[in-house]
Amino acid sequence: MALTDPTINISTPASADAQHASEKPAAFYLTELSESNQLLKELQKQIRLVATGRLITGIAIILCIYRLFRTFGAAAWWLALIILLITFILLLRRSGDLQQKETFESNRKRFNEQELEGLKGRFEAFDGGAGMVGSDHPFAFDLDLFGSRSLFQRINRTVTVGGKNTLAAYLASPEQDSTLIRGRQSMVKAIQDLPKWCQQFLITGSLNQEDKQDQENIETWLEMPPVYYPSKQWKLLITVLPVFTLLAWLLYIFGPIPAWPAIGLSLILLGITGRQSKVINESHQLISKRADTLKKYHELVALFMNQPFEQPALETLKEKLHLQQQGTGGFKKFIRLIAALDNRLNFLMNIILNGLLLWDLNCLYRIEQWKQIFKGQFGEWIKISSELDALISLSIFNFNHPDYVRPEIVDRSPGNEQEFTLDITSGRHPLLFPEASIANSLHQGALLNLYLITGANMAGKSTFLRMVGLNMVLAMAGANVAAEAMRLTPVALYTSMRTNDSLFTHTSFFYAELKKLRWIMDQIKSGKSIYIMLDEILKGTNSRDQHLGSAALIKNIIQNNGRGLIATHDIELTNLAASYPDHIKNIAFEIDMQGDKMIFSYQYRDGVCQNMNASTLMKQMGII
Repeated sequence: MALTDPTINISTPASADAQHASEKPAAFYLTELSESNQLLKELQKQIRLVATGRLITGIAIILCIYRLFRTFGAAAWWLALIILLITFILLLRRSGDLQQKETFESNRKRFNEQELEGLKGRFEAFDGGAGMVGSDHPFAFDLDLFGSRSLFQRINRTVTVGGKNTLAAYLASPEQDSTLIRGRQSMVKAIQDLPKWCQQFLITGSLNQEDKQDQENIETWLEMPPVYYPSKQWKLLITVLPVFTLLAWLLYIFGPIPAWPAIGLSLILLGITGRQSKVINESHQLISKRADTLKKYHELVALFMNQPFEQPALETLKEKLHLQQQGTGGFKKFIRLIAALDNRLNFLMNIILNGLLLWDLNCLYRIEQWKQIFKGQFGEWIKISSELDALISLSIFNFNHPDYVRPEIVDRSPGNEQEFTLDITSGRHPLLFPEASIANSLHQGALLNLYLITGANMAGKSTFLRMVGLNMVLAMAGANVAAEAMRLTPVALYTSMRTNDSLFTHTSFFYAELKKLRWIMDQIKSGKSIYIMLDEILKGTNSRDQHLGSAALIKNIIQNNGRGLIATHDIELTNLAASYPDHIKNIAFEIDMQGDKMIFSYQYRDGVCQNMNASTLMKQMGII
């Protein structure tokens, strides 16, 4: 039945607070969007002007070459040709720079449009990380951690493969070290205060799409043995021959010697290049495929190095990179060499540059020199960029939810795995954003093992479990939580809320649930500090069998000091609270009836549910 059915009255809080809380991020994104639109117009105008200049210069070069043939190489026309070629190259570089800026601003525009859509609850543009974990994950499937409309989709803004994997690990493998979580919280807060820098990082990373195999391929290429460096013979050849060739051409143009020595030397240089063409082509193909990814990581790390942070861990990370500052120059040099080598793709430039300077061989020699000096640093750059990428996603999540709070992470005494605190004040379900969400609080210490949750259909039991679970995941990931306040001792999560059967593995629904429950009990008995969330235990058997099995399981959990939340329709299970008054607390999501109307408050009350609604709903829908 649709929630807008007139027979159902849903109690919802005023949305004014949520709307007011989103004004700050919305205003920021609107300002950024306006600026990018204006800059795009200006850049497109400049690109058209430069394109016109290139066309005119290109025509002038052709006319100049024509005049050289007609006047048999007059010095004035040679000088004009050189000036025109230099102008054409400068215009090419200017065109490339403008196009890069246009791409940057286009991505900036897209980023801000997507964030504005996200503030309205539309997250389709963001990667949900489907397939990041397997179906046997302890809680990801039950808590909608990955996939469409998932928590990961709400948070994920990563632009590197490593960053996406790191963010997924933050959520799927909750950190148990309180000190590390607090350190991550501090780093996220420091980055959160720099939203423009965050966008610059993400836009820069998005300019070059990274393949999943790029990192492995780059590391393999960096380990390949050099062909030309450090050969002294090649060094002498690529240095001396271009000097003599240039000198011969200058003496021909401006001096008394004939053209044949210059032409002869250029032909020798082109012959050498031709003899090495197989190696050059293979090397260029290998390098060019990896250049964009290498450039991407260089620029990301450079952005980090140039941004001051008032946070010790980030500055310490930066100091570590300062020890490799030479590597920054190396990356810049490498990118310039790649761009220079790409000039060989232009037929005219290929003939001129290789006929004068042995261009390809000079570039390859220096690229191989770079590899030998800096190849050991690439792994560290990948690691740092990936961590920053994941932290920025958490920072943007916090920035987009100014009403969320930083949870307090509570230490456990050394050697005491049973110490535990979970206090959530006015917690809300983070995946219901920006829709109105009913707040509930939860206070659970080490002595209270279980909350037994009863309630009618659609009353909010499962939503409550996911509210608690997702906020715990956010807290241990280092992000802010959807609550007014939260205190948590880090703990491993295990859930059994959605159990699927499998025709492929011949596993029935009931047996699949039993396997999962056995796995959870094994974790509890191991003495680890874990927190469980179970929804309607043993759904695949008859009611009497379900009750007996569920009661035995709850007793076993208490005897082994397990803790968590259990939602059930079995009212009889709540009688266990009388036998375990210090270890079980009954709470209920109740419905109130006003004639034939059902009033859902979606807030739990102490005690046991008194009203069930299955028959009422069936009557209203005309089933019975």
